[in-house]
Amino acid sequence: MYTIHEAFLKAKKRLADAGIADAGFDAAKIIEKHTGYKRHEILLYGEKPLCCPDDEFWSDVERRAKHEPLQYIFGKWPFFGLDFFVGKGVLIPRPDTEVLCEVAISYLSEKPSPKILDLCAGSGCISTAILKNVENSTAVCVELSDDALYYLKKNIDFHGLKERAEIVKGDVLANETLDSLAFDFDAIVCNPPYINSGDIPALEPEVAEYEPITALDGGEDGLLFYRSAGRFLPHLKSGGFAAFEVGAGQSDDVSRILENSGYRDIFIKKDYAGIERVVGGFSK
Repeated sequence: MYTIHEAFLKAKKRLADAGIADAGFDAAKIIEKHTGYKRHEILLYGEKPLCCPDDEFWSDVERRAKHEPLQYIFGKWPFFGLDFFVGKGVLIPRPDTEVLCEVAISYLSEKPSPKILDLCAGSGCISTAILKNVENSTAVCVELSDDALYYLKKNIDFHGLKERAEIVKGDVLANETLDSLAFDFDAIVCNPPYINSGDIPALEPEVAEYEPITALDGGEDGLLFYRSAGRFLPHLKSGGFAAFEVGAGQSDDVSRILENSGYRDIFIKKDYAGIERVVGGFSK
């Protein structure tokens, strides 16, 4: 049986040999999953035996060596101070998306019992973060993928929001789905697919080979989804707003699309890295 420190060193080397960029961080996270010890504790308790089944630990190391995302290996990952279940078939929540939640919470916090429409809901991280931070808010979450719906339902239940969140299976670009939705939402939030189709094969393997293509591919120029933004406008109350996550360099194009689609008072918000990450506008 390996000690914790021996296991860490061997796992780090295996991951480095496999081309994992931050092998030390990832090896430490796998140690943490199986022992509870964080990276700074590995030296303190490194002489203790690795008290977990060897096959489970090294199976996780091998999964990561094949570039499976660490988030999928853990099965749960933090976002906006909350934990979310994730796995193959659902987009991994990213810090970039937290600014979309902040924008929505800021606009909705003073409204009584606001209603939110979450399009391309995925894991449910956006609507969950909003519901947990805006009193008396409710949400309708629309998602097409069965794999994503599994995690969406699981996360809604896990956070005790079953009575405040309705889940709808449907294609947000299909008339049948849109016709089934109400026309009195205070806010629409959405993190749509926005990567250019031709750029996807060049993405890091953790993304290109594991995350769902339907949550990534935004068409030839990455703007396919946004061109339908005008179809969502009737579902907003007068004075309601829609906010969309966008890719780096897309904010100007999306702003023009929203303006031409009938939205007013277009706004752009930057993420923590200073990238223009959210574009939105208001209904008349």
